[in-house]
Amino acid sequence: MLLASCRSQKSINESQVIVNPWQTDELGGVSSIGVNAIVNTVGSWNTLQAGGTITLRGKKSFSSAVQIRMKRDEFIYISLRPLLGIEVGRLVITGDKLIVIDKINSRYIEENISHITSGIPATVSTVQDVLLGRPFVLAQGTLNISRAALMELNPSDNGLLRLTPVTQPAFFSYGFNYSDRGTIVSADVKPVLSNKPPYTVEYDNVHTTVAGLVAGALRVETGSGDKQTSVGIEYNSMKWNADISADTRIPSGYRRIEGKDILSLLTK
Repeated sequence: MLLASCRSQKSINESQVIVNPWQTDELGGVSSIGVNAIVNTVGSWNTLQAGGTITLRGKKSFSSAVQIRMKRDEFIYISLRPLLGIEVGRLVITGDKLIVIDKINSRYIEENISHITSGIPATVSTVQDVLLGRPFVLAQGTLNISRAALMELNPSDNGLLRLTPVTQPAFFSYGFNYSDRGTIVSADVKPVLSNKPPYTVEYDNVHTTVAGLVAGALRVETGSGDKQTSVGIEYNSMKWNADISADTRIPSGYRRIEGKDILSLLTK
């Protein structure tokens, strides 16, 4: 969704990837083993608790400390706490539903998650992979060995390696870009329809965790010109597989506003 990444190395680093996992055939092309190498960087996890900073840049801008909780395939809970740890708003994703709550003005948005993905169908699992820098097969789930045949890896013109589905969807295309060290650099979604904005996600501080390789910072950009928006998250702590819960209820008495007003809700 929306996210600004600083380039600092934080305490969340556990180790660095220092080997080249890619293998090429005799013609210099990337072999199918390359896709399996990516699969090997994807670990299993159940829950995540993280602290960090979220930054929005566009016509309106703000920066805030955040607390993030994720339960794999169940929910994402992002709590905005700009001052003294007091929550002023939250973003919750459960299933394919997006809820944004403005506690200062007692209002909320409740929409299908496709409202912020250019109409592209997505689930909480997809967004979790985006927020952590993990490859996925849309409508299937996180890339794993059983889904490896659905993806292909090829050199790109910018010197990176590009992971894409063997068959792209009809109304948009998507893919992931990797360095020759096996770390994700960026991902993108490009709708075919001209009235839908593309999304680009840039990743930084990719490091090894119990969940495999994950990004410690990311920035999502969408739109163009005066309608371009950039939202970044930088994690400064990560705790895996602890018992967590998240309040996904809409507070009583809050006023519902239209999804198109999401930017106003987040910045006022």
